[in-house]
Amino acid sequence: MDAFFKLLGYLKTHTQEGLYVKKSPYAYAPGLEGLTYCRNTYYEAISHYPKRLSMFIMTMMQIEQTVPILGVFPFSNLKDKDAHVYFLQRTLHGFYSPVYIQILRNIASAIGSSSCLIITDMVMPEKTEVGSELTPYWIDFSMMMLNRKEMLKKEFKEILEAASLEIVEI
Repeated sequence: MDAFFKLLGYLKTHTQEGLYVKKSPYAYAPGLEGLTYCRNTYYEAISHYPKRLSMFIMTMMQIEQTVPILGVFPFSNLKDKDAHVYFLQRTLHGFYSPVYIQILRNIASAIGSSSCLIITDMVMPEKTEVGSELTPYWIDFSMMMLNRKEMLKKEFKEILEAASLEIVEI
């Protein structure tokens, strides 16, 4: 919770250009940002608090059981090589756009013309509807504490196009 309470201070002292995984609100809140012994990723910061780490692990297990995967993306026009299917599940929201694009380019360069890349990840609604399910928004807000985010369909499309891939179906 410290990261939520100190979010305003974090936003006042960090520019968008300076944000990356090692300068997250989660590392900022307990003063772990910039320490030489800690690279300040979320996982390194939470490891300083064994009870929080245990709670995080239990929460992730619960999310896996209860949060539905809202989008499945099969792709076409992939490069040459062998595997029939490449599968990414809840992977892309944990990185930044240049990293997403590199991951997808690496996959695209390894797969054959009859291959398929399937991505199962949360697709955020374009517009919030009154009375709609709040879970995706809470997850997105929690991801913000790690300098990450869930993505909209148009963001998936942009990243995939940058990697020379296209969405065939959601």
